[in-house]
Amino acid sequence: MEEAQRQRETYQSDLEHRLNTVVSTSNRGEGGPETAGLEMLRLQIQQINITISTLQRQANENPPPDYSTSIEP
Repeated sequence: MEEAQRQRETYQSDLEHRLNTVVSTSNRGEGGPETAGLEMLRLQIQQINITISTLQRQANENPPPDYSTSIEP
């Protein structure tokens, strides 16, 4: 589990580095704004997917209580 967390952090760091590279390249006028915009969107989607998978994993590890079996007053 710690290894998976480390891999996610490494991947997240790599995505942030690539996103910063795209932004700086775009600011210099290289690659065109369309290319930079699409690359930024792609990287942001990857970041969102990482966040979703992390939240899903956390939810699976810590499921909410099962209230259907609770005793009614």
